[in-house]
Amino acid sequence: MRTATEGYQSESDPLGAFLAEACTVEPAAHIGAQALYDHYRAWAVSHGLNDKERLGAVAFGRKASERFTRSHTMAGKVYLGVAKAR
Repeated sequence: MRTATEGYQSESDPLGAFLAEACTVEPAAHIGAQALYDHYRAWAVSHGLNDKERLGAVAFGRKASERFTRSHTMAGKVYLGVAKAR
């Protein structure tokens, strides 16, 4: 039963485990959109997620934008409130 529950949670919140394990979520944090997606892809590969299980760039951007403010700077798109874990 626990495995089924974990699977459901992972499917219903595909970013949750990534954010909890690989990111720092705090108001002063920020990261470039491409850098965050690259970090997610590396994390997903290291956790054995295949292409069907991983979020594509567009889906990842939508999900990340639901959680974090996205700002456009001269350097490109940046997510506010999140960064790579130290």
